Amino acid sequence: MKVENGLGRIAEGWGNILLSDLWAFPTPLVSHEKKDEAMREVSRRLCRLMADSRIFAHPLDLYFELEDDFFRISKKVKEDLKLTQEIPALATLVCASPIDAALHDAFGKVNKISSYEGYGPDFIRDDLGKYLGKRFKGKYISHYLEKNLKEKLPIFHLVGGIDKLRKEEVREEDSQGNLPGSLEEWIEREGIFCFKVKLRGNDINWDVERTRKVAEVARKVLSKKDRREFFLSVDSNEMCSNPEVVIQYLNLQ
Repeated sequence: MKVENGLGRIAEGWGNILLSDLWAFPTPLVSHEKKDEAMREVSRRLCRLMADSRIFAHPLDLYFELEDDFFRISKKVKEDLKLTQEIPALATLVCASPIDAALHDAFGKVNKISSYEGYGPDFIRDDLGKYLGKRFKGKYISHYLEKNLKEKLPIFHLVGGIDKLRKEEVREEDSQGNLPGSLEEWIEREGIFCFKVKLRGNDINWDVERTRKVAEVARKVLSKKDRREFFLSVDSNEMCSNPEVVIQYLNLQ
C-alpha cells in the first residue's frame, strides 16, 4: 500500500494473510476452488476500493468509513461468480485484513513513527466512544497499550482437544521423547499458569466439561507450587453458530 500524508511524504506498507476458505468460508456446499476464487476476487476488489478512495483519514477511521462497502463487494462477487451460498462476513474481513495491515504499516512509516504510537488523539479523529459507547468517551486505543517493552511475558500453553491432561492418561505410544505427555507434567516441569484451551464450539457440554477439567488440573498442580492464580483463554475455531452459544457456555462455567 502506497500512501501520502498531509506533508507530502510518501511511504509503502505491507500486509499479508492466508486466504484460508477452510477456516473463514467453511460451508461444504461450495467447492474449495470456488471459495478460493471468490476470496481472491473479493481481495482484488477491496484493493481497488482502497486505491480509489479519496478519504483523507487515519487508517482506523478510513476502515470504518469503507466497511459497509466491503460487504457490498462480497455480495456482488457472490452474484458474479454465481455462488450458491453467501460469502461469510468472516471471509470478507479476512480478505480486508492484509489491506488494513498494509495501510497501518504505511501510516507509521510515512509519519516516521511506530504505528502503535499513532493510536491517540494526535492522529485519530474520533475517540472509542463512537464505536464502543459512552463509557469509552475520551478514550483512545493508546490508553490501552503499553508504552514500553516488557522484559518478561507469560506464555500461554496450548491445550489441544485430544491432549492428555493427567499423568495416568498417558500411554506408551504417546511418548514424545523427553517432552511431557500430559498437561499435569507440563505444569510441573515449566510452572506454566496461562492456558489456551481448544474447544469444539458445536458441543457445549463437551466444551464446558473440558474447560472444567483443565481448570481442575491447573488448580491442583499449581497449589503444590504455592501459586493460586492461573488464567484460561479458549478457542472454538469459529465453530460457534452464534454469539448466544458463547454466552451460554460462559454461564455454565
